[in-house]
Amino acid sequence: MRVERLLTALFDAFVRGDELPDLILPASHTPILQRRRAAMIQSRVRMVALVFGILTPLWIAIDVTVFDWSLAVWLILLRLTASAAFLALAFDRRSCEDMACAWGRLAALLAVPTLFFAISHPLLYNRGSTTCASPSAPATAICPLGRWPESASFR
Repeated sequence: MRVERLLTALFDAFVRGDELPDLILPASHTPILQRRRAAMIQSRVRMVALVFGILTPLWIAIDVTVFDWSLAVWLILLRLTASAAFLALAFDRRSCEDMACAWGRLAALLAVPTLFFAISHPLLYNRGSTTCASPSAPATAICPLGRWPESASFR
């Protein structure tokens, strides 16, 4: 009972009862708060896109060593395209002042790995080589950034 009163007192000290719906339902936020939320989402999207744009091409070396050259060329092209898309999102200087714009940029950030998977999965599946049976092949199809180590065993 004492803990409950303490939590109630702490909650009442920081949030008034009439402010609680504003915290839960973002539709009632003021325009300045909505612009700030959009700017925060945009800054996070740009930061993550920059990191992915830098890290994605680093895995080209692994593609070349793990897969045969004809498959590696396609994966290199896909990685460079994904990296270019990430960097385009990272260096997009247009301001994002509404939530629709922020959600659109977040959707674009999430679409890049999804498209990478949609394109690379059939490439890896149709090859049927011994390297595609390794644990690194599904990791290549799922994420443009990482792979499973060749020493990992899933048997």
